[in-house]
Amino acid sequence: TRLHTVFPMQSLPEVEFTAWIAGQEDAGALVCIPQVRPAPQSGKRGDLPVFASISPSLSSSDVQYLQVLHGQPTVSYPTLKTLVPMRFDADVYRLMRSWDDLTQPVATGNPIPRSAHDERSEPGRQATITRMRREGLRYVVVDSAAFGEEGLAILDTQLQPHTDRVERFDDGTGVLVYVLTSE
Repeated sequence: TRLHTVFPMQSLPEVEFTAWIAGQEDAGALVCIPQVRPAPQSGKRGDLPVFASISPSLSSSDVQYLQVLHGQPTVSYPTLKTLVPMRFDADVYRLMRSWDDLTQPVATGNPIPRSAHDERSEPGRQATITRMRREGLRYVVVDSAAFGEEGLAILDTQLQPHTDRVERFDDGTGVLVYVLTSE
């Protein structure tokens, strides 16, 4: 029969950075940033921005699809409504929000809030990154276009003390993978 021809198979993208991570001997958790983006003007779930604009065939569950490809635990907030919420301590949540705030000039046209890079908060930010690294965070995966030059420069300054190397990928609009030092 030809019944299958009326039920198309979704064509999913191959993603270079996920294949690279999957092939690394140093397994560990990763976080894709930014985590939160402005809602689409249409209000439709299908119009939600996708991490690094990797593919028009992905929508709203991009981080979960990427996790299937790279096979590593993933730090994620806010959680999907269909999953049990993950619990975060206040310091990790604050760090993740600060990293999301670094995308404000690109996402909304607003300046980066001072709280995202205030020198007075840097010791706490560094302590949180150190703790996350000790607890198994190995990769910080960055949608570089979402951050713009200013946001990337601040993020790089915050991550450099913890970084073994940075890998660049041409997936979508560009992806940076900060490989954190292991202890």
